[in-house]
Amino acid sequence: MQVGAHEAVDLELPNNIAAVSRLHETVEDFAVRAGLPEVRRLDIRLALEEAFVNVVRYAWEGGKHVIHLRLARETGGIVAVLDDDGRPFNPLEAPPFDSDTPLKERREGGMGINMIRGLTDEQSYERSSGRNRLRLTVRRDQSTTPIRPQP
Repeated sequence: MQVGAHEAVDLELPNNIAAVSRLHETVEDFAVRAGLPEVRRLDIRLALEEAFVNVVRYAWEGGKHVIHLRLARETGGIVAVLDDDGRPFNPLEAPPFDSDTPLKERREGGMGINMIRGLTDEQSYERSSGRNRLRLTVRRDQSTTPIRPQP
């Protein structure tokens, strides 16, 4: 079964690391039906896993919350939007990770955000109505993707 040109899927996940397996299954199924090659399916799964885990770990002080994921097919690829009501955080404002800096001098964090940038073709963030919305795009054809940053 192919994913229709405008098909989308919405998923609600608890703010619990155990929900990663459900995220992976849903993304993989959608990406297969959308015709993404295996390497691009892995890219979107890893990028969303990293973003999801960061939200679970850092968005709230505690309590039960729901993280929304919307996957939609666009011409030539998939757009994923991760939406949460956690504290404001724009991961795209984080400076690029500098692997040339000696280990003892490196700032904490940033590697995962750098990975998300490298695995996806487009990223955008908005804070609206008390919600964080991270939008990630992965194209089907890697030949049209920008050069990935070096780690």
